[in-house]
Amino acid sequence: MANSVHPLKDYAVPSEEEPHSSIAPPTIEARNFELKPALLQIVQQNQFSGSPTEDPNLHLSVF
Repeated sequence: MANSVHPLKDYAVPSEEEPHSSIAPPTIEARNFELKPALLQIVQQNQFSGSPTEDPNLHLSVF
């Protein structure tokens, strides 16, 4: 196999041979959920709109 030189960005792009994600959401057994008003107020006050000036990581750390 020949040594080929690739740009660094090629190593960051996922390939189709790799697994899709190593993060798996947990299974949820419950059928009923309770959303408390305090949680809804926090979400309304701390909205993330996705604009280019917002940092999603900072938003998550503050939220």
